[in-house]
Amino acid sequence: MSRRRVIAMGALPVLVLLGGQGMAVGANEPRMTASVRATGEDLAPTRTYGAPYLAVDPENANHIVAATPEMRSRTCRFMRSLDAGRTWRLMDAFPSPQSYPFCFHTSGTSTQTPISFGRDGAVYYALNGWDQQDIGTGAEHAGTYANFSVFVARSNDLGESWDPVMVRDARGKTGAGQAENNRPINGLAVDSKTGNADTVYVGWNQSFPQATPAQASQTMIATSTDGGRTFGEPVKVVGDYYKSVANKPDPEKWGGSSPTLTVDDDGNLYAIFYATATGQPSGSQNNSILLAKSTDKGKTFTVNEVAPPSGFYQAGAIMDWSSEGGEQGTLHIVYEDKITQPDLGDRDVFTRRSTDGGKTWSEPKQLNDDVPLDPKDTGHSQNNPSVSVAPNGRVDAVWWDFRNDQGQFQNDVYYSYSEDNGATWTKNIRANDRSIDRRIGVWSNGYDMRMPVGVASTNKVAVFAWDDTRNADELTQGQDVFTSIAQHEALGTGSNDAMRYALAALVGLATVGLVLLAVSMMTGRRRPQAEPALEPEAARGRVGSSSTDRKRS
Repeated sequence: MSRRRVIAMGALPVLVLLGGQGMAVGANEPRMTASVRATGEDLAPTRTYGAPYLAVDPENANHIVAATPEMRSRTCRFMRSLDAGRTWRLMDAFPSPQSYPFCFHTSGTSTQTPISFGRDGAVYYALNGWDQQDIGTGAEHAGTYANFSVFVARSNDLGESWDPVMVRDARGKTGAGQAENNRPINGLAVDSKTGNADTVYVGWNQSFPQATPAQASQTMIATSTDGGRTFGEPVKVVGDYYKSVANKPDPEKWGGSSPTLTVDDDGNLYAIFYATATGQPSGSQNNSILLAKSTDKGKTFTVNEVAPPSGFYQAGAIMDWSSEGGEQGTLHIVYEDKITQPDLGDRDVFTRRSTDGGKTWSEPKQLNDDVPLDPKDTGHSQNNPSVSVAPNGRVDAVWWDFRNDQGQFQNDVYYSYSEDNGATWTKNIRANDRSIDRRIGVWSNGYDMRMPVGVASTNKVAVFAWDDTRNADELTQGQDVFTSIAQHEALGTGSNDAMRYALAALVGLATVGLVLLAVSMMTGRRRPQAEPALEPEAARGRVGSSSTDRKRS
């Protein structure tokens, strides 16, 4: 064996080990992985998944979970990754109770399945519940679509099984002022740091479609202080806020949208939502973004304005809290709006932050950096942003983006992050490896069933998840969930033991390489003759793939 070949063999373990770590491609840029299908176990040709909501186990950063509805069966599903988002498993267990088996409803532009971790690896899953009996065709159900109930399910085994708990029961409610819709459920937050048990908050939009006179839909939040085993009566978040607002002369007609929720390390609860009103004309300039804060576990709230009225807010603003930025930490929100070109169809995504518990907010900062449009142009919209904060303070933002298709028939997932607590943001990075054809599926096509892109943050990675039509066609019209990873730091091979064993093997192989090198050099001195020709592959029995080249089960 030649000296060069022996050295190469000795170096091979080093290259393999380093290559497996997923090193960043640039000094300041994360390494983007290829897109992975997370719903691979579902082989139904017409499977139709929405973009999922993601969460990371604060006690184990390798455990990342995802929740989303499967629209054809109208059921809620759960996926998990035990290797920081590199591979996924679609779980068999359903979080819904048997008597309320369905959760999906046609409420576009918002998530329907928020999830969150609590203590000791507990996972909480907020969802609607209904059955065929909740959908009426007679006059007593006119305009209700369904009496949607609210549930929170808990799993102590990462989705192997679920224990659903009723939060708000709407079954059997009919008539003026009684028929009740509780949808969508946008908000779920868990305080796992104060008290003796997890405090679980769930938020939704409540309306009474048959009420006379018409009533504004309301932002509702219910609280559990015993780890999701029981919930108190829901609280109307806005309270008397509109009575103190000068430009709201008729406060009884005003309410709020479904909220997104977060908590800080002191157990304070924050809810972000839009102002809404009955009889509000299309394009009204009155639906400001509001923040509600509770310091008494959801019993009472103070409300203030985050962003002034606009007629172009769409989809729910999404919020996360960071411990960076001072004693009260920082609240980060993302949303879509039309600021630079309100007369055109183009939408942009923006972020604001607050370092005083939501009392005051920074000016909006645009996240998308696509080329400014020609005044005659109406494409290149950005929609439905999401935000997540890593334990080390990195802020990750992601959104749907049409910059690569002027006609807005195909979109992509774009990403930007901040390493200075939202003061500055990186250039945009494409997170998916193939544009998504929206002429297939339910993004548009008369349905408008789009949901925010999912994002979850650890110190090492940002994980993204979205609905994708690449495996469908015009006949099936299906959607899968795909994921990708932005690696900010090298991912390990698993546990510390696995890394230790890998390093031991590396040292052993390097030692063997050095021994072989020494033997080769000594042999070379005694027999300075040419190497024999290598045997053909077939003569050595190496035909086809080896026994170790198998697909992961």
